[in-house]
Amino acid sequence: MTKKEISLFVLLLLSTATFAQEKPAMWFELEFKKEVTSKLDFELVPEYRLSPELEWDEYFIEAGIQYELFKFLKVGGAYRFYQENKKKNDETGHRYIFDVKPELEIDRFELQWRIRYISYFKSEDVEEPKPYLRYRLKVKYNIKKSDFEPYVHIETYQDLNKDDFTKIRYTGGVNYEITNRQSVSLFYRYQDFWEKEEVLHIVGFGYSLEL
Repeated sequence: MTKKEISLFVLLLLSTATFAQEKPAMWFELEFKKEVTSKLDFELVPEYRLSPELEWDEYFIEAGIQYELFKFLKVGGAYRFYQENKKKNDETGHRYIFDVKPELEIDRFELQWRIRYISYFKSEDVEEPKPYLRYRLKVKYNIKKSDFEPYVHIETYQDLNKDDFTKIRYTGGVNYEITNRQSVSLFYRYQDFWEKEEVLHIVGFGYSLEL
């Protein structure tokens, strides 16, 4: 895939969001990663989200670790503090996260299957934490002699209390490697809230730095 084809792919992402919804939500993602050992990484992930009306919707900061058990399998854990802009009052909460990530490389394709367990609760809640499972399949393509890397993924959400699937995400995007330690990304995401019968179109921007 040439740079011209990548440019067309980026334009397609933006035009899809434009035609799907006049005012898509906008998400800004940052990722800072530090190698502690050859198998252990520390990650810090702040994120800021705007609603389709370009009003503050949510922000969070997440800190976690990731450990390579085998060449094809990683596990990780993280804590997230978040705050959401609600109509009546702002809502703050906490999430505890555990990931299992098998990976497989086929030629220039990389396949990743992530199973994420989440236990979260709002700061004002007196109830027990709410458990969720998220299942994500991601495919990346390593373009020969190129700094661009396109990817797609699909992710579903399962509410363990209700024993039901409540949401699904479809994402397509591209990463661009600035240096061997820095990269930026652009993506379009279609998010379908099954239980609410609502959809959300999202344009996202990301920046990643290995310290």
